[in-house]
Amino acid sequence: MAVIRDADEIEGFDRIRKLNKRQKRWLWHWLPSMSRAIFHGGARAPEENLDAGLEELLTRDDYPKSLLEKALKAVDERLVGSETIQWIDAQDYRLLVYIANEIGRSDLISEYFSGEWHRELILTIDLLPEGTSDKIARLRELHKKWLQIRTPDEQTKWLSLNNDRQLSWARHYVVQKLGHPPFLQTVLIHLPRLAVLAILDIHPFHHPLERKAFIDKMRKSWSQKKYRDSAGTRKQRYMPMQQHVHDRLTKMARAKGLKRYELAEQLIEAAYDEWSGKL
Repeated sequence: MAVIRDADEIEGFDRIRKLNKRQKRWLWHWLPSMSRAIFHGGARAPEENLDAGLEELLTRDDYPKSLLEKALKAVDERLVGSETIQWIDAQDYRLLVYIANEIGRSDLISEYFSGEWHRELILTIDLLPEGTSDKIARLRELHKKWLQIRTPDEQTKWLSLNNDRQLSWARHYVVQKLGHPPFLQTVLIHLPRLAVLAILDIHPFHHPLERKAFIDKMRKSWSQKKYRDSAGTRKQRYMPMQQHVHDRLTKMARAKGLKRYELAEQLIEAAYDEWSGKL
């Protein structure tokens, strides 16, 4: 029968208590790989009391004395500094989707967005087998790639935050044209705008200009849909207009093969989308 020893009897145990939560969380998952006596079946770390959980593991009868020193050394060798991961914003849903996809943890992605996502992603990164130098290089490369592939906000500000009709259309348009990773299925339903932007971020466009062209075509298609949908509700209106503006409208409409009122509607709808996206 295993004998539980008092943690205070283990020389240096106070150094374990002084570790931060991230280090303790990593240690909880690392220890079973170092001792058969320390086994928890892959159970999640007890967030409400990490100290008690680690003490329960580390004070077991067959815990080798050298393990504590190995653990402290491993913390330094396996975990990168907080400055290396500070760019991983816990509130940036799209960024977390990107990272989860890149490191093979798309199973974490759901429509229930919370700080738990961020915590689990950081833990996954910490548990990667490579040392700190390799992890730092990998994280820098991930960061660099993110800055390159993230869809610029100015290209998608016309996608409204609260226009359900538009977001439903955008969801179907993007899925039809680009497809979507299975792990985003529920997110597309519950958080369509974020899911659409995430798809635009991670889709393998060959160049940023290719993505911009896709978004421009998408926006034009939305304007055309609104025009078609409103065709049956059009009424005669009167709007005073300066002559040179009228002439320019006529010239532009002819060039596009549209009537003046058709072009005016498209221009107003596009301007409204841009304006409402800033609200």
